[in-house]
Amino acid sequence: MASANGRRTPILSKYKVAGLGCNFSGHRYCVDATEESPRLGRLINHSRLHPNCYVKVIPIDQQPRLALFAKTDIPP
Repeated sequence: MASANGRRTPILSKYKVAGLGCNFSGHRYCVDATEESPRLGRLINHSRLHPNCYVKVIPIDQQPRLALFAKTDIPP
């Protein structure tokens, strides 16, 4: 989310979670950056210099959801 859309705040907790917190439309949200876990989403490369995907915000049931899309075809 662009900084113009929300106020960013780093988040740390006793669960070794580092995320990016943000206020959007009067609600508080956090993008999870948890250390090692079986969730493979943390391995997605969304680098500004060499991205392999792009992110779109898609509202579902009045809640914003982040959807990641590959920039190129992924071989089977």
